[in-house]
Parts: sequence; C-alpha cells; structure tokens
Amino acid sequence: GSAGGRPDALLVVAEASPPLILDAARRHGYRVPGDLLLVCVSEDVTATHTEPPVTTLSLRPEEVAKAGVELLVGVLEQGLAESAGVLVPTRLDVRGSSLRRPRD
Repeated sequence: GSAGGRPDALLVVAEASPPLILDAARRHGYRVPGDLLLVCVSEDVTATHTEPPVTTLSLRPEEVAKAGVELLVGVLEQGLAESAGVLVPTRLDVRGSSLRRPRD
C-alpha cells in the first residue's frame, strides 16, 4: 500500500460493473489512476467507455463452458473416467485505469 495506509492498487473480483467500481473509488476520494490503480475481473464491455477506461481480466467463461462440454461429451461417448482437465487462458486488456503516469 501507499503512505497513510491507503491502498494504491485494487483488483476487484465481483459482479459489480467496472463503471460502478470506478465511481465508488472516486466517492472515497481516490483519483484513478493517480491515487489508485484499478483492475476488474469482468466481461463487462462498459469498461471501455469509462474515463479512464478500466483494465479488465477476462476469465473467458464461454471458452470455459465449451471446454467443459467437450470433457463431458468425452466422458459420455468414450467412457473417459478421468481427465487432466483443460487450461483455458485468461485475457488481460490493459487500459488507462492501471497505467501509472510518470511523476514529475
């Protein structure tokens, strides 16, 4: 954290939309990205329409669902009892809310 015990970055894993998180940070006296860097785990496209645009980490739920269905079909059709699982890569979209501006 930063001096004074206030956080200097926030990773939000919640159902709240990025614009609501950005608004809450401002209501608590934080300038984003000046005082607080912000990243939201979110699929919400509104993150690109805020000022600053909010950095998002996508867990890619559609790809996770597709992989799960493929594993289930494998079990049902081929009798596969065990699976090593499937790794579905996440996607990080870096935007202005997590970019620290150089200090003078």
